Amino acid sequence: MESKLKITFRKGEIEIAGNREGLRDLADICNGLSELSEEQANTPANHWHIADFMNTAEPGSVPTVILLKRNWPDSDSDTGPDINTGSEPIHTRDIHPPDIRAFCILGPIPPPLCVSEKKIYKVQSCRKLKGEKVWTKELREESERIHIFTFLNDERKSVEIGIDLDDTSVLFFAVQEIEQIRDA
Repeated sequence: MESKLKITFRKGEIEIAGNREGLRDLADICNGLSELSEEQANTPANHWHIADFMNTAEPGSVPTVILLKRNWPDSDSDTGPDINTGSEPIHTRDIHPPDIRAFCILGPIPPPLCVSEKKIYKVQSCRKLKGEKVWTKELREESERIHIFTFLNDERKSVEIGIDLDDTSVLFFAVQEIEQIRDA
């Protein structure tokens, strides 16, 4: 069954409702965050966005961020990098999207996508994001470097994900690199 999760705010309370799969996925997200290394916890991998516009929640959900706080309860000193401003400059990678044939995500991935960390996925198609409603691995507020990749997930279903070309937690493989791996 498909994962369903809805977050609402009613009468001064936050309500998280989901089917079994949705609640398991939420638990997996929390568990994944709790297992981040100190190095990973200092990157944008230290949080998850749950929102309907990102296809990680049902329509009408309140946009929510789940954040790993390393120095609890000191709430002001441990927010980690701000994906909107970045605590470190984001460097533009020299990547030509039409040449990308595969990718590998090194950091945590939301369970609803049925994608594994550190696994290489063959790209079926790649196009520039133009406001489509797809789950996007955010790196910054601007979206000019986000491309949508279509690929087969671990359940062999064709899915789409938006990835910023400058996200260093994602490895991209072009034709030349795949040939080098094959020849090695």
